[in-house]
Amino acid sequence: MFVTKIKLKRYRNIYEAELVPARGVTVLYGDNGQGKTNLLEAVNVFSMGRPYRTRREKELIYGIGGGRVVNGRRLGPGESSEYAEAELTFEDTKGRETTTTITWFLDGTKRIMREGVRLKPAELIGRFRAVLFSPDDLTLVKEGPSGRRAFFDFAVSQLDSKYLTSLTRYNHILSQRNALLRGYKTADGSARAALPAYTPYLSREAAYITKVRSRYLELFSASAESIYSDMTGGQEKFAAAYLGQRTEEEFAQLFQDFESRDIEYGTTTTGPHRDDYSLLLNGVPARQMASQGQQRSIVLSMKLAQGEVMKASSGEYPVFLFDDVLSEIDSHRREYLLGSMKEGDRQMIITTCEKDIPGDKVYEVEKGVFIQTV
Repeated sequence: MFVTKIKLKRYRNIYEAELVPARGVTVLYGDNGQGKTNLLEAVNVFSMGRPYRTRREKELIYGIGGGRVVNGRRLGPGESSEYAEAELTFEDTKGRETTTTITWFLDGTKRIMREGVRLKPAELIGRFRAVLFSPDDLTLVKEGPSGRRAFFDFAVSQLDSKYLTSLTRYNHILSQRNALLRGYKTADGSARAALPAYTPYLSREAAYITKVRSRYLELFSASAESIYSDMTGGQEKFAAAYLGQRTEEEFAQLFQDFESRDIEYGTTTTGPHRDDYSLLLNGVPARQMASQGQQRSIVLSMKLAQGEVMKASSGEYPVFLFDDVLSEIDSHRREYLLGSMKEGDRQMIITTCEKDIPGDKVYEVEKGVFIQTV
């Protein structure tokens, strides 16, 4: 899978830009705040259905988000654009090209069009696949389980639409159950009697979700362990595990056993939405002992492993989007990362503040303008 063209109009600080990335490594270099990450974000939207840096999508519109200074000039009243637009064309392994356009409007709405057909955001997931690394991803190692769940849920959803559907159903049922639990102590008898009715539906989806998670982790962990070992010259060992799988019957019993506690706390206190993934460095929880550089290497190995699983499952690599990935890793790991992208069937777009990073195409980025130098 390769991005063949990305076009942006009025997107954050980018008034207008068109890039044709290399099929190998494309480097975007320049000072911070010039628009490098904005382009990566725009590409990644086509895999997630939403931007990863904001929930207020009208902030994407030129002149609104990130302050009022655009292209080095402070904007006056009414100078923001009426919309922002991103257009992505990508090619699959069979050489078929697909173009999708997303337009965001000032009222907070957006329009997604693919080959003349309007889509919902969720319909983007799994069609164009990308793996994003950003500095914020260090939270995968050092913070709580919610980020790790989100990482793996999205990774699986890009490969398995049934998983995404099941996860959506589970969250909907969970939301209804939690609403009842919040008002349970003051509810009438008929409302209270409805609580057990959620158990079979919740259990069915929970069993499927955890089964797919476990199956994915078997492939993922083997790949991540091998990549991390290669990256560190065999000096360190990384492993990932998931222990949440249960049968439908086991989940039904679990929800029943925790019902009194759920009523007390006013929320569902157990289930796949509470599960965690264990990340171990040399047999010890990485959260406890990994340095900043080791955390970055762990996340890198996780992202590369995500790509390997996609390749094994779908027959093609995703597009790799690496934002400021080279800071705080040593020369050996840097060479490993850049070398891994030069095998002919992987595409990477990377941002950096360094001018001398080699790439098949190199762009200098300044004030939202992209100038090809190589």
